[in-house]
Amino acid sequence: MNLKNKSQAEKTLSFKFLIRICKYVVLPIFIILLLYIILNMTSNMYCSKNQNEFIEENQLRYKISYPNTYIGENRTYELGFYKYMTNNLLYKNLSGKILPYGNVEEIGGLVGVNSGVISTGRMSKAISKLEDTKFNKRKSDISGLRELLFIYPNSDLEDVVDDRKILTEIDSDKILEISISFDKPYSLNDVKSEIGEDFTTFYWVDDKFNLNTSNSKDSINDICLENDVFGIKLLNEDGKKVANAEKTFVQALQELQDNKHATFPYNKLYLSIAGENRNLEVDDIKINGAVLVGNKDELSHVLSNKNIKYIFIGSIVDKY
Repeated sequence: MNLKNKSQAEKTLSFKFLIRICKYVVLPIFIILLLYIILNMTSNMYCSKNQNEFIEENQLRYKISYPNTYIGENRTYELGFYKYMTNNLLYKNLSGKILPYGNVEEIGGLVGVNSGVISTGRMSKAISKLEDTKFNKRKSDISGLRELLFIYPNSDLEDVVDDRKILTEIDSDKILEISISFDKPYSLNDVKSEIGEDFTTFYWVDDKFNLNTSNSKDSINDICLENDVFGIKLLNEDGKKVANAEKTFVQALQELQDNKHATFPYNKLYLSIAGENRNLEVDDIKINGAVLVGNKDELSHVLSNKNIKYIFIGSIVDKY
């Protein structure tokens, strides 16, 4: 073989080798990179869409629950392909005093990913016995935050649990967060005329579907924790009065019906209030209780109302 033919053969072998490199090395790498880019883009779109829906659902949720508690900041993170987390930083607003209230993390993703809510702030303590309802058993944190309790109207626990006697031991310069439970459900107009709105921050809405009373003096089924009740918030996150707060409640509850992250228990709450016609109106709302904020002298007139069956003291903070 002459030199020219030998050189041509070497070029042919080199070209074939290059083709093999492209076929078995470069092409798979290119396909992997392309798939990674597509996977990353679709994952980002999925996480962004669902995170925004979570944020929207949280904003609606905090309009109709969690007395005096608000979302200060939403933080979102991607934990991997099609997996995400939202972190809600919470605070309480008591007479203009802003108090950190921990944070709640929500993890979500595609089918097969563990989803749920993780509270890394002050968590609710389950009531396992009536002893847990006593004032000194409901521990407060360093900010003075203590969980409120609510009791359904047809319960029979008034001789067992109540914080009325504790009021005499509290200084008049302290700001109190107090939950009151009525002797029966009342219309919104009746409640407004009875206790007013000067010191009221939240109306506890009658949620019949959650009712599980036994009319027993040692029953704990009649007791609700503050994070388990639904109601009308009269103040916004800045502590300002909400115009037509009852309409805001109705609108938020209606919007929650269309949010895929919030089907339960809001659909049951909606139907329990709206009734058989499934058309929720403000006039359908009944009130089981309320939350008051002020010092004990300011609240004394309201707390003396004969329709109030139970009184619980929640957070106690300094005025200044």
